[in-house]
Amino acid sequence: MTQLPGRLRVTKESTTMYHLRVPQTAEELESYYQFRWEMLRKPLHQPKGSERDAWDAMAHHQMVVDEEGNLVAVGRLYINAENEASIRFMAVHPSVQDKGLGTLMAMTLESVARQEGVKRVTCSAREDAVEFFAKLGFVNQGEITTPTTTPIRHFLMIKPVASLDDILHRGDWCAQLQQAWYQHIPLSEKMGVRIQQYTGQKFITTMPEAGNQNPHHTLFARQPVFARYLNRMGAYLADAARAAPGRHHYSGGCAYPLQPAY
Repeated sequence: MTQLPGRLRVTKESTTMYHLRVPQTAEELESYYQFRWEMLRKPLHQPKGSERDAWDAMAHHQMVVDEEGNLVAVGRLYINAENEASIRFMAVHPSVQDKGLGTLMAMTLESVARQEGVKRVTCSAREDAVEFFAKLGFVNQGEITTPTTTPIRHFLMIKPVASLDDILHRGDWCAQLQQAWYQHIPLSEKMGVRIQQYTGQKFITTMPEAGNQNPHHTLFARQPVFARYLNRMGAYLADAARAAPGRHHYSGGCAYPLQPAY
């Protein structure tokens, strides 16, 4: 089961911090389920035990506590199909709502889904939470409840999950590197070389054929070598990323061979 770092600090105010972690001890789990019941089931006059289901044992759980250890937010992700996961039992205590903890929880669960290779995340959102999930990129698929099933209207919401390979990692570094190319190697701009993607695993550049062809409609002999040289420079970006403290990175790679270009 994928777990995020044990503690992630999120500023509440200048003097208070919140901690995001996976409930693991028996005491933490008891508090976690008690919070779920108090926030989600007790207001509906549902009995203790209704806050749990058969999938809890196989699901990913997250909770947020304040500096005093008080539980203030919870959420669960369950991989319910080969390429699909579902967010359920997400709640934030009323005293700390509108402080970004709901967004933090949803993004954390989405990150877990991404690490598990999930292609989309679904949730059964209460009517008053539809707008919240819509702001996070979820699309409302319509109501899924009837008056006989629950007193609260629920709506199915779905969000595609971009894979790790599709995410531009450290876009600021990529932009700086490309500008450095243009400043110190003007030919790179003339050739239209662009950084297309850096994922932490791959570094990919593109170069249009238009304007880079000789009279025989093929690339000039040294241009592929020049492109590999620029990719070699890009490899240092990956090296710097892997060396950066306090971050999780993946093994570096490149879409082109990284031999020196002579």
